[in-house]
Amino acid sequence: MLKAREKSLIGRVVLGCLGATILTWSGCKNAPQSNAINVELVRSGRTLAPTSIQFTDSNPAISDDGSRVVFVSGRDSTATRPMLKAYKSTWPVGQAPGSSVRVTQSDIGYERDARLSPDGKWVLLSVTQGKQTDLYLQSFDSDAAPVRVTNSTDEKTAYGFSPDSSMISWISSDASGATQSVRLVAIGLGSAADLADQVTLPTSNDKVVQLFWIPVESADANPYVLATGIITVSGYSSTIDYKKYGFANAAAAENATSTSWLSGLNEQMSVSPAATSSQVVFAELVTNTNALSSQIGDGLVTSPSVGAPISSAPVFASVQTGAQVNRYSYLKDASDAAPGYEVRSLSLTKDGTFAFLVAGFYYRCAGDSRDNFGSAFVLAPTDPSKPYRIINPKLNATAGESPSQAIEAYDYAAVSICGERTHADGDSSRIDDQMTAAVLSRNATATAYRAAYVTRATTQLDATCNLVAGDTEVWLLDVTAEVKKFYPLSQNHAPTVKENAGLVQGACRI
Repeated sequence: MLKAREKSLIGRVVLGCLGATILTWSGCKNAPQSNAINVELVRSGRTLAPTSIQFTDSNPAISDDGSRVVFVSGRDSTATRPMLKAYKSTWPVGQAPGSSVRVTQSDIGYERDARLSPDGKWVLLSVTQGKQTDLYLQSFDSDAAPVRVTNSTDEKTAYGFSPDSSMISWISSDASGATQSVRLVAIGLGSAADLADQVTLPTSNDKVVQLFWIPVESADANPYVLATGIITVSGYSSTIDYKKYGFANAAAAENATSTSWLSGLNEQMSVSPAATSSQVVFAELVTNTNALSSQIGDGLVTSPSVGAPISSAPVFASVQTGAQVNRYSYLKDASDAAPGYEVRSLSLTKDGTFAFLVAGFYYRCAGDSRDNFGSAFVLAPTDPSKPYRIINPKLNATAGESPSQAIEAYDYAAVSICGERTHADGDSSRIDDQMTAAVLSRNATATAYRAAYVTRATTQLDATCNLVAGDTEVWLLDVTAEVKKFYPLSQNHAPTVKENAGLVQGACRI
């Protein structure tokens, strides 16, 4: 049965402020917006933060075709000098990824985040020097010095590329948050002169807290569409209202007009929306106190009336109308029940028919002495009446780091959710309860896709459940009709954990 303290802590995600000691995120009022956000989970009062920034790999990004990956790593840190740098790797079709190397050859500062353009040609870096954080642009293929995009004390959030990789956009906010603007620039050749020709989207006095591009596939007079999310406060609650701006090119964005698009969304701002030309999926905050996630697995249900409180779930909207067209049921054991009790990241397949997410699950397997919480990939149809699929990686970091076969894919509530991995207390589970975020290649379909994700593949806790050693790692998932494989990309293992052969949780069952 769900313990009282677990009820109060379940689904709690620590972003920005608490994570600042690890990822040095500046400003906590607006969490970094990305499908690759790295979060830290809290279970029973313990924060699963890496024991050293040296063994922190996070924030992966992947090109549309899945052939290129970037991520951030603290592997170059020392005991006296913490350091984060961006790394890159190529990933040929049908092969393991190549070795990862530094994105930049210059020491430009603390590279706390990296975004990869859809075509894989450009890397956008968020770099901290002293008390100032700015954006830099680096060619993926060139060793030339990166070009500075911004130079101000403003906070830059929600930064990213247009779908055709021709522009960069971001939200710029002063220290007080009172003055805010949406900025964009055409990349051109990526020169300093090109990147200096920046324009401001005419958002007036809107308090923009979310920003993302909507792909336009048909021939249109305005082939570029930006969506801005604005906070609307009513009494003691707030919602997000969205506007759309269409324009022909970067220069025209300065005179773009907006249209109201989607209103009244209770959005989980730590998870970025994902969009195709027809569908958008958001992580919706669930405020209904009666919303419960069903316990799954083949173990004994000690109290059928108990479920994990749902904190967030995917909700789908139409690009054309802005109407919220589909959402899952928040009723326990419903046929269209929400996938898990929380959403940690969101992506969409190219045709918009499936969402790919990392979700938290509440489960129990035969022989377990208690209820458990874990995470898994979910391939969920945008039609909630159809069953979703749960996919779990095998995170057995063995000698030689050979890839594992992803054979564990099954329908929601199937007893096969319980499987081969046995913990020190005898509990078995195929759900990895350390996975935090994933990003999907945009050319993905429901049967062939590539993804990069963040996980704590190795953890060691002592007898009193305190963290002794741990790391966060970037892994890759390659799914085709012929083969399904997982690859450890970063391989930045904490030596103590590696020496002790991987995942060690003992009786803690966090």
